[in-house]
Amino acid sequence: MRVFERNKHITVDFEEGNLITAVEMEDNYHHFRVQVAFAFPSLEIKRASAEVVRAPNRQCYAVPGLVAGLVGIRVQPGFNRTVAKVVGGPGGCFHLGNLVGEAALAALQGIYAAANQVSGGALVKLPRDQRTRFWLDRRPEMLDSCLAWSAEGELVREAYPEGLPESLQARRKPVREAGGKPAEG
Repeated sequence: MRVFERNKHITVDFEEGNLITAVEMEDNYHHFRVQVAFAFPSLEIKRASAEVVRAPNRQCYAVPGLVAGLVGIRVQPGFNRTVAKVVGGPGGCFHLGNLVGEAALAALQGIYAAANQVSGGALVKLPRDQRTRFWLDRRPEMLDSCLAWSAEGELVREAYPEGLPESLQARRKPVREAGGKPAEG
């Protein structure tokens, strides 16, 4: 017998130079909505709003205004920690921080579609190695952010057969094997 269910719905629109992310979460106890406008392509938060439609405690209805304190924060390493300091803790809401994090992840995905739209569709026509270099030139934090973007992986090695440029070498993160085990050596 199912005792709990949570659903999230996330959209990204590109309007007036901003990626507008809308995240809605509904479960047995909560129904929250968050909207965040990220500048394109910097991913700096330009505006943010939240709404508590339903919550288990009356105190929960006091937290939506906290997201206004996120204006000016940029999606970069440490983003989730910064968000947690602004909207989390004893005066905030864990769920609100989680939804802002979801908005940022969606904006990272949406940035590709927006860049392709701005380029008149040229970006998607580039060969894969050129697209990879394009992204790492503009979003170097993608390097080693996951298995696909690992400096040791096929995607990055194909883009830089001569080896990573010094600017990217300096950004290297500790390499782990697939599945989360630290690499030996």
